[in-house]
Amino acid sequence: MSEEALPADAILSRADDRGEVFPELDWRWEDVVAGLLPILAVRISVGMYPEKLQPLAIPLTVIVTAWMWFFPVGIARLRGAKLRLPPLASAIEVAIAIPTTMMIWTGLGIVLGITLYLFPNINQNTNPFVEPAARNLGNPLFWLFMLTACTAGPLGEELFFRGMIYRWLKQHVDIKSAILLQGLLFGFVHTYGVLHSILASFLGIAFATAYEWRKTLVMPICLHVLQNTVAMTATVAMALILSTGPFLGVWGEAQQHGCQITRVEPGGSAADAGIQVGDIVAEFGSEPITDFDSLKGAIHKYRVGDRVNVRYFRSDKMQQVDVKLKSRNQIVED
Repeated sequence: MSEEALPADAILSRADDRGEVFPELDWRWEDVVAGLLPILAVRISVGMYPEKLQPLAIPLTVIVTAWMWFFPVGIARLRGAKLRLPPLASAIEVAIAIPTTMMIWTGLGIVLGITLYLFPNINQNTNPFVEPAARNLGNPLFWLFMLTACTAGPLGEELFFRGMIYRWLKQHVDIKSAILLQGLLFGFVHTYGVLHSILASFLGIAFATAYEWRKTLVMPICLHVLQNTVAMTATVAMALILSTGPFLGVWGEAQQHGCQITRVEPGGSAADAGIQVGDIVAEFGSEPITDFDSLKGAIHKYRVGDRVNVRYFRSDKMQQVDVKLKSRNQIVED
């Protein structure tokens, strides 16, 4: 049957599907559940144990990204559906994406301002990659990760969230509800703190809205690539600053009497001073310590080479030691 002979609603449906990656496939609820479970497990674990899992932020992100690529493609192949890649070289979509990204960033700034006004004490650390980046600036694998985060990462997330989950939601609820629900889910799996989840939810809503507007996955892919590229550039800039600043060489978590050390960097300032895993830092210089964030804040008030008195509990006994602060670069050189 020719396209001219098709009913008007069928022609409209075909036009609406021109940006679908799997136009022949109707997603099932079990697809969505099976696809989300591993991602939720990783993200919830990171949210529950941010200090312990922060050193694994990069490999965990690579694993999750690979899953978001291969799961929907694997399901489609099992059911015999053809993969139809969108025209990534579409100059029109790329051109439209640039001003659209500016509009999204404006909205993101408004959401950020409102959130900080309503919740001034919210944890503002939304980037888990700065610390790992500061330790791996000279590692070629780190730069491969950065390239992946700006290319394969956005492609995988758009394929998974907009190409699969959003389309599945549209099969069961109206478009506005589908946009909102997938956006909230997108934010929920980005569990690097509540603020990060809120901002990610806004981005998920914006990406789905752009997808619905342009009827092609190229648009949210372009928006996502631009967003991640700027975010990763900022990550490198902050990591460069951090790599030359004072570094105690520990990771920890909040305990009743301060910050309990969960990891000690070999060759770092804390290791040189004899601080061990399990010690609870109560004071750093003149600053009382309540958690890992307060410890990092106290460290950044000093300079590389400063000697600082650290008071800590070991086996319920208060001890103290003078620590000479190094930079991360010095630890690598040593």
